[in-house]
Amino acid sequence: VSTQSTGQNGDFEHAEHWYKEAIRERPDEREVWHDLATYYFVTGRIMESYLTAHRGWQISPELRRWDWPVDDCAWSYCLPSLMGRATFELKIYKEACFYSKMAYEFAYQPIDKEIMDKACAIHVPEPTAEFPLS
Repeated sequence: VSTQSTGQNGDFEHAEHWYKEAIRERPDEREVWHDLATYYFVTGRIMESYLTAHRGWQISPELRRWDWPVDDCAWSYCLPSLMGRATFELKIYKEACFYSKMAYEFAYQPIDKEIMDKACAIHVPEPTAEFPLS
């Protein structure tokens, strides 16, 4: 059973189990962390989504396997995008601004631009003569 197809097909009863099994087998592959983080986000477990995406993002790109097809998204914008969306939902706007900017720089996705604009507008004060932003 593919972990991606399990969750994508709505088989949420079994998806979490298989995502965790995949992580046990391949803890140094961002793809499985991305899949579990996405599952948590879709099922409303936002903090778990953020923590899982963050854990996946900490995996060094040097560990990326090139000997079999991988999900490029997990090695570029997808984990920062999830972290941006999760922190925005959690009203942690400074982090949402940071992660959505990172994701947007990787891939220019509209959802990241939207979160970035909203979160950064909330987080970043308007410049003043006394405290100009550079």
